[in-house]
Amino acid sequence: MTTNRIGIKSGIAVVALTAAALSLSAYLTYHDPVDLAGCSPDDPAGCNSVLTSKWAVWLGFKVSFAGLVTYAVALASALSVLFIPTAAGWATLFFTLTTAVGAAV
Repeated sequence: MTTNRIGIKSGIAVVALTAAALSLSAYLTYHDPVDLAGCSPDDPAGCNSVLTSKWAVWLGFKVSFAGLVTYAVALASALSVLFIPTAAGWATLFFTLTTAVGAAV
């Protein structure tokens, strides 16, 4: 039996994926680019060069911080929609996930 239109399994999947994205954004936000696992400082086209480029900062903040905030709001709305489905919760979840997808493209 489901509690809302998306169902429990789908809701848990959205919460789990959003939590994983939040964790990755937090990791990228709070670690120095040269300390990241899998990033070699010697690779000219690797993640180290991307995370230290001029495009890695937006309005004085790391881009991953914007992801951290976006995924925190998305996780809160996903949990809200899972337990207490409301139109406002759905709207917030849709907006934040659409923002995340748009930023990824």
